[in-house]
Amino acid sequence: MTGRTPSGRTALSTRAILLRSMVVVVATAIAVLAIAGWRWWDTVHRQDLAAGALDAATTLTVQLLSTDAAGSEADLTADRTLVTGDLAARFDDVVAPLGGREPGFTTRAQVVRSAVVSAAAEGAVVLLYVDQVSTSDVAPPRRTAHQVVVTLAAAEDGRWLVSGLEPA
Repeated sequence: MTGRTPSGRTALSTRAILLRSMVVVVATAIAVLAIAGWRWWDTVHRQDLAAGALDAATTLTVQLLSTDAAGSEADLTADRTLVTGDLAARFDDVVAPLGGREPGFTTRAQVVRSAVVSAAAEGAVVLLYVDQVSTSDVAPPRRTAHQVVVTLAAAEDGRWLVSGLEPA
């Protein structure tokens, strides 16, 4: 017996072809699973980034736009640690007037709607709809609604900082 099959191939070459085919199928399956796994991880990671950015933008904006008449200077000092970049340089001209920060003047901001425009590890842009109620010792309460585009930058310690706060 010579070990040839009816087609004329040897049994060894048939096994070799079968083994190579199985290796190709397994390698292809591993590649497909790796790509699918990476895409799943990337999607989850982007969703986590967007959720974190949305939460940070909401919290930071409420803090920046809410003031208490009793603690105005303390509020400003705390608020300065929440901003970075160009906004930090323009803080007293841009953010301080938004909160009033006058004796007897209190503001409370509340985010009523929000959406992430873009989010990445280094920064994010979020659109917020903010209701702000201002009260004063000398005037009746006043309610205003704002659309605010909040630009966030990732700090070295992992926190989000506000680098832009502009009306939409």
